[in-house]
Amino acid sequence: MVLRNPRADRISYNCVFGFPSGTFPAITMIHRRCLLLIPALLTLSGCGSSNSGTADPGTPATPIPPPPASGSTAPAASGGGTFTVGLLTNGSLSDSGWNSLAGAGLKQMETELGAKTSHQSAGAAEAEESLRGFAREKTRLVFAHGSEYGDAAKRVAAEYPDTIFVVSSGEVQGDNVASLKFDLGEAAYLAGMAAAALSKSGKAGQIGGESFPPVKQAFELFEKGGKAINPKFSTSITYLGNWSDANAAKEKALGFIRAGADILFQNADAAGEGVFLAAEENRAKNVIVIGSNANQNDLKPEVIAASAVLDVAKTFMTVARDVQGGKFKGGIYLENLKSSNVSLAINEKFKSRIPADVQKKIQEAEAAIRSGALKLTSG
Repeated sequence: MVLRNPRADRISYNCVFGFPSGTFPAITMIHRRCLLLIPALLTLSGCGSSNSGTADPGTPATPIPPPPASGSTAPAASGGGTFTVGLLTNGSLSDSGWNSLAGAGLKQMETELGAKTSHQSAGAAEAEESLRGFAREKTRLVFAHGSEYGDAAKRVAAEYPDTIFVVSSGEVQGDNVASLKFDLGEAAYLAGMAAAALSKSGKAGQIGGESFPPVKQAFELFEKGGKAINPKFSTSITYLGNWSDANAAKEKALGFIRAGADILFQNADAAGEGVFLAAEENRAKNVIVIGSNANQNDLKPEVIAASAVLDVAKTFMTVARDVQGGKFKGGIYLENLKSSNVSLAINEKFKSRIPADVQKKIQEAEAAIRSGALKLTSG
């Protein structure tokens, strides 16, 4: 699962990175945008220590699969040279959500791979020039963290074959282009099951930043998961048109509450703070929130019952090691429950409120999704 900042000027990663105290738990699991589709404190999903799925177009991720046969190998990193990594996001690295996950991955590359990193924040309109800026500076690996950057990454990659571009929640691929697909919908389905068990009214409100395909898919599967427990469970959906307006998100959440919703599922990144505040103000009505992308349970532990989580940092590290080791091949990195890079984290404060039979159904559904016996489709 964001502040839409039109600035595209280069800023040092060390100048912008930093998670405010108490806002974001550590996100290594051994964790949109479009997203699908991270680090987690898992309760029902196993904190998988298996390696992330490796690029394999059209094949579900499994631990340590071979790279795809299609596509030529991109040039290896310069032997003995400094490994340089750039990150383009559409908002702050301290949003406690989608962009924070990318920032943590960048920091991990600094620490574990000795990478020299840099970060830019830009909207889709400025993405092409921002990506060219990284390439002109001979940045070896560039993560464009959002599906809205896919077209720009594809165009710039054709101009700069020595730079590797990786698009989060994207669909693009090529000799020096890959996409990361996080199936957040799988975790959202399980979260919907838990939410339906916790809801008294059987009504939920879903608040997204923008109507990107991964966000829409997660919202649809959240409702399907709820109906698996309570056939009368229903949801309403709204989009803010941005990822930063917490006041607007709060007003949308209050509107849902007035209409009878006691469950709020947000995928709005920085704007999600407004959803949390609305729930806090309505604790007397037992309003609770489901978080997304990051494990947000500790942000407001009295009202956030669970989070649908993506382990973005783990996947970023897999790609970076492939590039640094000269093993990168363009393709799609698929991340889901099976790869253990997508998960449901239930807040321990709420677990006892979920009936034992529902907890068992959630565990069974997770196992069925992992095995392929349960195939989830949205729409």
